[in-house]
Amino acid sequence: MAEAIPRSYSSIEKDEVINETPGTNIDPEAEKKLLRKCDLRVLPPLFVIFLLAFLDRTNIGNAKIQGLTRDLHMEGPNSVRYNIALFIFFVPYVLFEVPSNLILKKLAPSTWLSLIMVLWAYVLAKMDGLANYGGWRWIFIIEGAATVVVGLLTKFWLVDWPETASFLNDAERSLLLARLSSDTGDASMDRLDKRAAKRIVRDPKMYLGSLAYFGVVTCSNSGSFFIPTIIHELGYKASDAQVRTIPIYIVAFVVALALAWLTDRLQHRYWFCMTGVVIATVGYIMLLAQNNLSIGVKYFALFLIIPGQFVTQPIVLVWLSNLMSGHYKRSVSSAVQVSFGNLGGIIASNIFIGPEAPKYPTGYGTCLGMLGICAVACTSLFWLVKSENKKRERGERDWRLQEPDADNLGDDHPAFRLTT
Repeated sequence: MAEAIPRSYSSIEKDEVINETPGTNIDPEAEKKLLRKCDLRVLPPLFVIFLLAFLDRTNIGNAKIQGLTRDLHMEGPNSVRYNIALFIFFVPYVLFEVPSNLILKKLAPSTWLSLIMVLWAYVLAKMDGLANYGGWRWIFIIEGAATVVVGLLTKFWLVDWPETASFLNDAERSLLLARLSSDTGDASMDRLDKRAAKRIVRDPKMYLGSLAYFGVVTCSNSGSFFIPTIIHELGYKASDAQVRTIPIYIVAFVVALALAWLTDRLQHRYWFCMTGVVIATVGYIMLLAQNNLSIGVKYFALFLIIPGQFVTQPIVLVWLSNLMSGHYKRSVSSAVQVSFGNLGGIIASNIFIGPEAPKYPTGYGTCLGMLGICAVACTSLFWLVKSENKKRERGERDWRLQEPDADNLGDDHPAFRLTT
């Protein structure tokens, strides 16, 4: 994680004590207890919300081979209709990501997230038809119903802000706020004025991070939408194809979690991003050369593609967030990254073309190229960050402290060090 000198947020691993008041100490055990308490209270609802959001976005890939395309006349000459349906989903996603984050800043997160979850789940549930429900309809009904329930609970389950967290006592709240303050040090951006807006839109880190995410999320979306179909077209019946997606995602879960822990432990992002890109690239090359490969080898290639992509995708998101300091800059840059990245969903929706089944040269070739874009963007960001840190070490950015907005510089503050 990015850090402000001289105090590092990663000091948790060294049992250092962080306090707003110089010269005073806090019991390290109390600090550890607080962090465990926050983890147990904050992470579970966020995990469940993201899980349901992922399911509701990607269940159409499973529904496709359970009869959706047949019942909705999306087969044969009309197979492009499935691609159009996927494409349409991402248009509002791209348009409303930044406004949504700004609304989240104004409203309580529990209110806004619970509202949009319930509304989205209601739309899913209304896709159930009137009679003769097919298997694909039940996918939307069941998962939509689960999201409605969790969405209603989210208002009461999700914690909004440290200042209003009812599960903390006064001492714990003071300590938590001190830790959050030490995370940025003097590198804060708590005003969204004209100068702050210019700093945000002129920051190349935001665009390189967005481009990297755009590259990898295109591949991830295409995998979510088409992996069940790809396995089905290897010769397995629909029910077997659904089951055979499970081991792929179990491996992806284990690998992504292990490398996420390691990248935080080492406080480094770039080489972990590249590791995922390389692994997925090997898988796509195998599928592009599939003429002489057995079904087992083709299936194995999916164990490279999905885990590789799922390693890189979250680390790219976290990396950009680490590089940004200040509430507004993080909110806007994260929204821009996800919004721009979801343009990749539009591409992913249209590269696996029905008439090209089962080889899908356009799909695999495009994904291979998108991984190349991700790699170039990550590499450019890595060298940009290294160069900027060296300039700050030499004092070449100290002049910023004389500017009118010296108290609102965010990560442009000379003392802020950028994560590589």
